[in-house]
This record gives sequence, structure tokens and C-alpha cells, in this order.
Amino acid sequence: MKDIVRNIVNLLIMLVMVQMFFSCRGQDEIYREYVTEGGIVYPGKPVAVAKNRIGAVEIVWPNNDVTITEARIWWNNYADSVVVPVTADMDTVRKRIEMPVEGVYSFFIRTYDRYGNVSIVVEVIGRSIGDKYMENFFNRMTTGYKTSGGNNLQIEWDVADTEAGAVYCNLFYTAANGTEKTIRVPAAETATVLDDWKPGTSLRYNTVYKPDPENPIEIATSFREQKGVYVLVDNKSPSRVISFSSQSGGPTAGNAYDGVIDHNRWLSDNTGYPHYIVIDLGEEFNIARFDIWSSNYDGGLDNRMPTRVKWEVSNANPPGGGGNEYLGGNNSGQRQLGTSCGMKFTAAQDFVSFTVRFVTWTTTTSGLTLSLYEWKGSWASSVAEQPVVSKVFTNVGDYAYLTVSGDANFPAGDYLWVADTHVGTIGPQTGSAVAGNLAFWNGVSQDESYYSYVSYASVDNIPWTSLGEYDYDYTLYPYRYSDILPTAGRLFKLTSLNSDPIGSGVMCLAEIDVYIKLAD
Repeated sequence: MKDIVRNIVNLLIMLVMVQMFFSCRGQDEIYREYVTEGGIVYPGKPVAVAKNRIGAVEIVWPNNDVTITEARIWWNNYADSVVVPVTADMDTVRKRIEMPVEGVYSFFIRTYDRYGNVSIVVEVIGRSIGDKYMENFFNRMTTGYKTSGGNNLQIEWDVADTEAGAVYCNLFYTAANGTEKTIRVPAAETATVLDDWKPGTSLRYNTVYKPDPENPIEIATSFREQKGVYVLVDNKSPSRVISFSSQSGGPTAGNAYDGVIDHNRWLSDNTGYPHYIVIDLGEEFNIARFDIWSSNYDGGLDNRMPTRVKWEVSNANPPGGGGNEYLGGNNSGQRQLGTSCGMKFTAAQDFVSFTVRFVTWTTTTSGLTLSLYEWKGSWASSVAEQPVVSKVFTNVGDYAYLTVSGDANFPAGDYLWVADTHVGTIGPQTGSAVAGNLAFWNGVSQDESYYSYVSYASVDNIPWTSLGEYDYDYTLYPYRYSDILPTAGRLFKLTSLNSDPIGSGVMCLAEIDVYIKLAD
């Protein structure tokens, strides 16, 4: 029985296969008349681009099929056309089509080989350039300005529109000697560095286009004058931080002026406000703006940013840490003043005042004049000049410290203090000679010294000019800026005046930026 069933199944399978064979043979007959023997051959299609030209459009493509003998280009909805001969030795096929009417055109291109085969059609779009188009050329933009000081200015450029034919900019600026200079800035240049720019002056420039490389015509835009633009003082270093109220561990005060914003900050201790930081710019700048950057903390902006600050500037030289430097005298003797006495000394830093100790042998009616001169190489040459400062003292007590200061700090240098025109019985305390300093008695040098010292300046006793107080809201922006009336200064001081929003008593910020301005 099983053999009978197996034979029946095999027979049915054979019948189905025979039917399928004869059915497929019939299908071939249906489409055979539509098939080309050997298939259709398409020449390489032109990988073309249309280049904008003055009064024309140029069609360009690489010749990547040596069998091609010609190309045909149509435009104006196939109403106009041109035949372009193509030879095997041509690397690039070019065809300039004159288009006296300014506008945008579509072009359709086919290639033909020696066997009469035709490529698929390719469409490209090009512009015939005319007056209207060239009137819309725009000036290249600048993206920023920096200075490292002195006559340095760095101009950062946006990308030039070379597709439209931008080739260079004419840049005019005022040189350090006051003359106007011009340089050509190539379109490929992204930053231009001037080393002889006169600070505080403006710039002007235009952009020159050559939209058609086969046409000598160059089109220049109108001039753009750059005035009132902010210029970043780009000379940052942690070493420029010369004084600060406090710092907490790793987030040092130097971080506030190191050029790094992300994941970097200055954090004071929590001893309470006010906190301050003093930065030396290295030279005098006409400061016009400050920026304060908030640091990132716990995934967001740090809420320990101060809410009110004060900015100050000073033209003083960088002060030291204050303190006194003794010039001579060790209380080993006393000498009653004759005509005059004095000491030549060198102040290594700016100083606030100088002090001399005198004795009066218990009298209280004596007096004298104490003066400061710039040292001119000798006693006679020095006292022949006008004194830097003078002060008359009367009713001087015994062992009195007489101090002379000025309206401003005295710059570092060589000086001579002189005591003369005395009244009564008075004289300096004396001591052994001190190397580098020189004592004089009645204008003659002496092998001794007189009890005296200079008091060096610190950030607490240099003159500061207030630029105002400003409110900050760290929640609005990652940084806040303070525009100020441009003020000359070498040093600047930031003081936080009140507590942060959460009352931590901590001063925290990521970075401080300082700007000057091009001329308004």
C-alpha cells in the first residue's frame, strides 16, 4: 500500500514540473520583442558644474569617457542649444555660454559617443552676472579683536565668500607714528596681526571681488569703518594676579586670569565679604569694559557668584607687599646738624614715604626742612634741581620719627633725602655705612649712615580710581559685563561688595576679561 501512495506522489510532481516548463517558454515570447540584443549602452554622464561669469555662464566637467565625441547643452526650455566637440585628449570640457541678460539659467546636458549612444540628461543651474548682482556684494565680516599690548592688534576674520569671487580685503589703519597704512588681506587669511597699530584708533576696510576669473574686472565694496569695537586684552597669565583677599585650596586666585573658563575657578575662603583681587596688566591700557564669567558647579552655574561688585583702576607701578626698608643708622650715635645732612638711596619699588629719626637733646622747640630729590649723580647736581617734595617740621620732640609723603606714590629709582634750614638743637642718629647707600654731611660724603627708611607701597596705599559699582545676576547669563567710560590704568581691582545669593560668604568666579576699544 505504501508503495502505491509513493508512486502516485512522484507522478504528480513530474506533471507539475512539465507544466511549469511549457508555461515559462510562453512567457519569453511576451517581452522578447522589447529587448535590445546586447543591451543599451549609456556614455558617461557629465558631472558638470555651472560657474557664474560676467555676462555669461561657464559649464565645466571632467572628461571621464574617452569614447565621447560631443556634448549638447540646452537652455531656455530647450529653445536654445549648442554643440560642444569633445576629444579623447581633453581632461576637462569647458563651454562658456554668453548670456547678455542678467539672471539665473537652467542648463540640460547630454553626451554622445562615437557609436551614437546618448547619456542620461544632467541639469545644472548658473547665473549670468550683471550690475544688479554685483551691487549686492558684501564686506567680509570680522569676528573679534585682540591685543597683547603695545602696538599689537589681531583681527579675526569670518570666512570670505570665495564662491562669489572674494579675493582680498584692503585694510587701512593708523600706524604707531600716526601715518595711515594699508595692507592687502587675502581671502584665505583667517587672522591678521598688526605690530605697529596705534592703540585707540579705528580701522576701515573693503572687500574686492573678482566674480569672473577670465575677466579682469574687480568689484570693490564700499568701506566699512570699525569704530567703538571692543578689543580683548589677551595677555593672560596667573602670574599677573599680584594680590587677593584669600583663596581656598586648589581653586587659586590665579585661575581668575589664566584664559580658562570651563571647570576652572577662583574660590576665596568663607571669611565673609568683601573679597578682592588685583591684576597687573603689565602696561597701561585705556580700559573700556570688564567681563566676569561664572564657573560651573554641580552641573550648573555657580550660585556663589557675587551679586554686586566694584571696579577700580590705577596707573601706579605694581606694588610690593608693603613694608619698610632701612637705609642706615643703628642708634649707635648722634650728631648735631650743621648746614645739612642727607642720604642717597635706591628704592627698588614704588614707595609711599620716607622717614628719618632725629634727636633734639630733650628740647622741644627745634625744627628743620626735610626734602626729597631725584639723584643726579652727585650732591651738588641733585640739590640744584627742584625737590620732588619738601616738608617743614617745627617743635620737634626728642627721638622723633619725621615722615614725608607726597600726593602720589614715588616711583622706584635713585633718590636723595636732605635735612637743612634747621632751627635749634637737632641732628640725626648715626650708624655704620650701608652698602649701596651714601651719607652726606654739609654736602660732603661720609663713611657712616643716618637712621632712616622708606615705606613701600602695597595695594592698600596706592591710589585707585573708582569706575563704579555694578549688580550681577548669575542666573541670566554665564557672564556679565560692565561697560565703563574708557579709563587709563595698568592695575585693576575687583571687589565683591555683598554676599552671594546663598550667603556662603565665598567669592567664586571662573574668569575676568578686560577690553579696550577702537576709536569711537
